[in-house]
Amino acid sequence: MFQLIKIKQKYNYIFEFLILICMSFISTYFAFSGHFFNISHDGVYHLGRFLNVADSFRNLNFPEVVNLTHVSTNSYPGVAINSFYPWLTGIIFIIPNLLFSNPMWALFLSFFILNIFTIISINSLLSYLTSNRLAVFTGIVIYQFNNYHFIDLYSRVAIGESIAYAFFPIVFLGIIKINRSDKFGFLLLGLSMGLLVNTHILTFLYAVFIVILFIIYLFLFDRKYLLDKLIQIIKSSIVAIFLGMYTIYNLVHMITNNHIEEPFKAIIALSPSGVFMSTINNEIGEQGAQNWSMGLPVTLLVIFLGTYCLVTKSNYWKVYGSFSILFYFSLFTWIPYDLIKDSLLANVQFLGRLLIFVR
Repeated sequence: MFQLIKIKQKYNYIFEFLILICMSFISTYFAFSGHFFNISHDGVYHLGRFLNVADSFRNLNFPEVVNLTHVSTNSYPGVAINSFYPWLTGIIFIIPNLLFSNPMWALFLSFFILNIFTIISINSLLSYLTSNRLAVFTGIVIYQFNNYHFIDLYSRVAIGESIAYAFFPIVFLGIIKINRSDKFGFLLLGLSMGLLVNTHILTFLYAVFIVILFIIYLFLFDRKYLLDKLIQIIKSSIVAIFLGMYTIYNLVHMITNNHIEEPFKAIIALSPSGVFMSTINNEIGEQGAQNWSMGLPVTLLVIFLGTYCLVTKSNYWKVYGSFSILFYFSLFTWIPYDLIKDSLLANVQFLGRLLIFVR
């Protein structure tokens, strides 16, 4: 009897893995189904820097610290792309470029692998939180198939941000495991933070902010095993620093030895009318940062789940649902963000990027 249960569980795992692979394929195929790929300024920028790294590997050289070749049309000549925009996790795109002479096949495989990582990542987080497979697959659909994610992938082609999006659920998984006194929680948090620092600095800073909030929460509301949890966080920081040493060194070296022109600062909030129209039309075109939405199906699903969280008896889900709804509405133009447009928050540039926390 026990043997039959083990066999059944094995086939369930295989079946679910195949479902995840199919979801990854569906996420990728439609972007290439017309036998062309929709490129953008951001896409040219990222593919140019990855091509520079791939060329270095072809010539058996280590990638340049300052990228002077394949500079995209929206970059200044000599821009320090490789130092200020980490490339190590971009190996997802670099290796297929080395394997395929046809760039379309290389791009397809790269996005397919990226979507697999994203789905497996969010599946790992949700599977740890609940054994309800319907809830898990609903969460995967919300995280993977929302329109903002597809805008990032295939309209903006913001590849660095999209790779970071794949790793972000592991940050939360590591924090939750630490909070539950799992002795391996620090490895997950350290690994995810290390991957983020090697991928997208702004998303890494989001993650740092969340860890700081978690530490504040521990001091104010949950001091049980406080010292052990703080030690876990310190250990995770050591792991992250070790993994990100190459990127951190390049950043510090370039900043301290050169005059750096910073990216533009702005706070572009979501437009209520623009988001409403893009939601109703279920658009995945970029359509301006003020109009980014999660899409009609996912928006309706999030509204339903948020409402359910508010009426449930669980205080935990009430807090979660309330935060999600309030945070979503805080991203719109009815808040006077112009008053702080020169503050540190202006480095976010597009508040639509924070839709990741609504989901």
